[in-house]
Amino acid sequence: MKEFKGTKDFEINIQSDKRVILNSASQEDDVDIWAFDDLEVANANAKIFKAAPELLEVLQKIDSLNLEEIYPGFNEETGILKAISKALD
Repeated sequence: MKEFKGTKDFEINIQSDKRVILNSASQEDDVDIWAFDDLEVANANAKIFKAAPELLEVLQKIDSLNLEEIYPGFNEETGILKAISKALD
């Protein structure tokens, strides 16, 4: 199983009415997430960005259960392998 090599410890920091920054204690640089029209959109984007490492880990655990053997078509129907691949490749 491939390992996620990105930052896993982001904190969401709202800077202004249209700017959200993700700060990380383990990284020198912050990540700006801009929403030109809506702070709500920027905040939602930041939350999914922050959750991505944990979501990937859950998908990898589900994949390791080999549910395709029990439920033929599981991988194709859920898109689990495609999502994991997107995150790691």
